[in-house]
Amino acid sequence: MPFEIEKFRTTEYERRTDPVPVPALAGFFEDGEKPEIVVQSLTGPEVYRAEQRVAANKSIETLVKKLAGGNGAEAVDAVLDAMGVSGTSVPDALAKAIAYVEFGCQSIDLTQSDAVRLAEYHIDSFLSLFNKINSLTALGHVPLGESNASGATPGCETPSSCAPEASQADSASSSK
Repeated sequence: MPFEIEKFRTTEYERRTDPVPVPALAGFFEDGEKPEIVVQSLTGPEVYRAEQRVAANKSIETLVKKLAGGNGAEAVDAVLDAMGVSGTSVPDALAKAIAYVEFGCQSIDLTQSDAVRLAEYHIDSFLSLFNKINSLTALGHVPLGESNASGATPGCETPSSCAPEASQADSASSSK
């Protein structure tokens, strides 16, 4: 079956979305509100902006050291402290996850500082959000009007065990 390029060119897409339970953050929701945050898949440009943050993260300390020149370690530490880096670099995986959570939360408008605070004080909720955003992004956007469902299928204990792809993958792996 040949690829239908005209259909591809005219198809409109929407992001995948899914609510993520965040019970540890229940105190920040209005009474009676379900403690969940709706997240969305990232666009290609957002994924690359997250990767840019990883690259920038790697170069901040090096840049400050070069700018400080021969002014000694105290000057470098003072500049890093002023920038909020405090001489310790952020792990690349965390820099990426912070960007994903900032860009991928749909039901609330998080800043980078909010995402950092969430990672620092509520790592369980932060990781749940990041993992879901990452999963939705890996699935890609869906054509407008098609099912955007990403959650559990009614009657299934886990979404993957009921998905057609899972049963195909299971039969493929069992035949190896």
